[in-house]
Amino acid sequence: MIGWAVDAVTLADPIARLRQTGEALPQSLRNEVLALGSSVIADLIQLAQNEAVKSESAPGKAWPLIHAVDLLIDLKAEVAIEPLLQILRTSTYNASVYNEISIRLPELGAAVVEPALRLAHDQDIDNAFFEALCCVLSDAGVRDERIFECLCRQFENAQVTGAGAFAS
Repeated sequence: MIGWAVDAVTLADPIARLRQTGEALPQSLRNEVLALGSSVIADLIQLAQNEAVKSESAPGKAWPLIHAVDLLIDLKAEVAIEPLLQILRTSTYNASVYNEISIRLPELGAAVVEPALRLAHDQDIDNAFFEALCCVLSDAGVRDERIFECLCRQFENAQVTGAGAFAS
C-alpha cells in the first residue's frame, strides 16, 4: 500500500513527471507546469541544474533539462537567466542544452544583457563561452554599445562566428 501512495504522489507532481519525460513533452504536462506560474520556477531551475539529468546517457537523454529550459523561457523567468548562463558556461558546444539555451535565452530580451555582459568581461572567460554569450547578446534584440564592442572582439577572434553575430 505504501508503494501505491508514493506512486500517486509522484503522478500528482508535474515536476516529477517532467523528470521522466523523453523527447516529446505532452501538451497536457506543459500546460500544467505553465499554469503553476512563478511557483514552479525554482523547481525548474533546480531541474535544469541537475548534473545527473545533463548527461546525454541519462534516462530521457537530457530531454527533461531541455524541457525545463523551454518552460523557464516560456514563463519569462528572468531569475533563471544567470543559472542558465552558468549551464551554458559548463556545457559543450555540441550538447543539446547548449543549443537550447543559446537559441531560447535571447527571447528574454533586455533582461539578458547585463548578466551576459558581466560574464563576457570576466577575465577567466574561455573563447567558447565568450562566443556563446555573443550569440545570445546578438539575438536579444537590444542595441547597446557594449554589445557592439563584444561583437567586435568576437569578430577579431573568429571572423566567421563574429560575422554571424553581427548579422543577427
